[in-house]
Amino acid sequence: MKLLLCLVGNCCLRMLSSSKARYSDEETMTPENEEADSKLQTPMSQQNQRRKKNMRLRKCASGGTMSNRDSAEFYLNRNYLLNQADRDADLIRAEQQLLLREQQYYRHPVSAAQQLHSMSPSYTRYLAEEQFHSNLSRQAEAFVDYVDTTLALMETHQQQAIDSLQELVRSLWPDALIDIYGSSYTQLALPVSDIDCVLVARSLAGERPLVILEALAAEVERQPWTKKLELLGSAKIPVLKMTYSLNPTEQDVLLDLTCGHSVGHTGLGARDLIYSLQTEMPALRPLVLILKSHLVNNNLNCAFTGGISSYVLVILVVRFLQACGDTHVRSFASNTGGKVRGGNRRRSYSENASVSDFPEELAYVSSLSDAVVQPKWCYTFSRGGRVTWYTGIGSLLTLFLETYITFDYRRFGISIENEGDFFLLPLDKIVPMQCSVVIPYVADPIKPGRSICNCFRMHEVIQSWLALYQNLAAGVPVVTCIGASLSR
Repeated sequence: MKLLLCLVGNCCLRMLSSSKARYSDEETMTPENEEADSKLQTPMSQQNQRRKKNMRLRKCASGGTMSNRDSAEFYLNRNYLLNQADRDADLIRAEQQLLLREQQYYRHPVSAAQQLHSMSPSYTRYLAEEQFHSNLSRQAEAFVDYVDTTLALMETHQQQAIDSLQELVRSLWPDALIDIYGSSYTQLALPVSDIDCVLVARSLAGERPLVILEALAAEVERQPWTKKLELLGSAKIPVLKMTYSLNPTEQDVLLDLTCGHSVGHTGLGARDLIYSLQTEMPALRPLVLILKSHLVNNNLNCAFTGGISSYVLVILVVRFLQACGDTHVRSFASNTGGKVRGGNRRRSYSENASVSDFPEELAYVSSLSDAVVQPKWCYTFSRGGRVTWYTGIGSLLTLFLETYITFDYRRFGISIENEGDFFLLPLDKIVPMQCSVVIPYVADPIKPGRSICNCFRMHEVIQSWLALYQNLAAGVPVVTCIGASLSR
């Protein structure tokens, strides 16, 4: 009896050890062996092998065998497991190919629309694209008309403020001249925008800009028209901010004065560049006015406090429009034969949906089809002499938001040189994943080799743009979204 029990025990031990060996062989099976064996396995067993492969990759990611950047990529990129499985042969070469593919992706921002498709309220997917963007375009055009009307009424009072400052400056330095640059000169200003002034004088070329502004501030403070005065001496370029208020019935005029010989001052050169770009890109002005009004409403328009300056915003819009085409033409929408639409390059919303296709719970949206108003302007984009797109300002606005909400500011820079580019940053300028503050690199078109952006609150800007995008998609009026009013 004891002999029989011993034989049974030894047999069980051999079976257990053989099963452990088979389990160990399965765990240590190489990818090459798996590929060879998969040809002899059933579909169910092949599926199990794929599951085990993914489990090993997850184990590798969580076990610290990847770098911090790859680990973050694992959680941020849904296709990372598939990419990782395909990169076993040569990780470095495949990583370079991945970066090149991403760089090519950002050369064509239209494809970025797909990433925000799930963020849109459901009814916009059923609402005809032409109908949605026509309403949006007409609202945007109405806002631009309001800005034009308001600025025309303020023009006389603003000129009085400039003349008063010019008279005061010449009383101190006879050869001094006050020149205007920035949005007031390029017609990209809002009614609440500052008037950017620059002081130019040969006799002051050897003086420190801060000393000049301090002397001027002492005189400005004595003037009857001075309501408020502030000197930003610690700014990269010192600025004297003044509020002109001589007539209480008129809106206050905000004046920002800098010295033309300040180190890094490119205001006059940038002024001429932007002015010339406006003649080539008629959609530039309405886009900038709407986006700037939204930034002002969210207190994100001041570079000194970490927001986006007007100059940087213009460069972002210019680069976006460069990607739309190399030739831009604006015409009355009535002359396009009804071709004003979102364009067949957009795929954020269904192009073939009709009002009759709406689900019952979304039937209230059909009222928009009766109230749709065709936009006033049509923007035609061409590339290589061939027309690629007819669209309105509403479609351009949503596409701009889609582009820069999904943009990878850590690894790519933005440039308008040589017809524009979203370029891969050098290794020393790439922002590591563990850094929470990301400052976009926007190449200076006047002085190459440096960035003009100091927006350390870019995460707030992106969040505000995302909220704007979602509100527009939900049918909220444009003036409500950007914090403006069409009545004075």
